[in-house]
Amino acid sequence: MFALRPKRELIEWFRRFWADKERGISMELLVEFTGVSKKTLEEVARRGNRPMQDWVQSALSKFAHEWEAGMIEVYQRPNRTKAIR
Repeated sequence: MFALRPKRELIEWFRRFWADKERGISMELLVEFTGVSKKTLEEVARRGNRPMQDWVQSALSKFAHEWEAGMIEVYQRPNRTKAIR
């Protein structure tokens, strides 16, 4: 189980993550994993998306926890597309 991060802390973490061009995961895969639209993720990264909805906070907290713990793996399929597991 993961702990829900405070919104302000989560926004700062996600802004740094979004700006990192060497992050290792595309925004398309991030959208797939979190279920949060790219537009909403862009709003979080650029404007802080305040007030952040609780479900977005939960989805991003789960992603941050699993990403930092190394639980998310990005791999390439035989058809050269990328996926996560």
